Amino acid sequence: MQSNIEAIKKCYREVLKERAKKKLVRHIILYLVINSILAIINIVYSPSNLWFPYVLLGWGIFLLIHMIKYYCKLDEELDYIEFKVEHKLRDPTNYKLS
Repeated sequence: MQSNIEAIKKCYREVLKERAKKKLVRHIILYLVINSILAIINIVYSPSNLWFPYVLLGWGIFLLIHMIKYYCKLDEELDYIEFKVEHKLRDPTNYKLS
């Protein structure tokens, strides 16, 4: 029985990591595409006033935070989720459906 639980945990972790990786890749692609479009618009319509680097920097900070969260904090979050689920399974009176 314990090996089934460990297999389920492993599969659950893999699914969540895969989902998190897809979100990160989507974020990087959006960053590149949208900022390329903004750079072209800025250079074509107002080359004397370059504002797109500010957008690159601002969005880049959030992208960096997303990357740090993915590479450094994901395992901690998964451990915390497992801990909470195991705690709720041990004490079903604490479990609320809402």
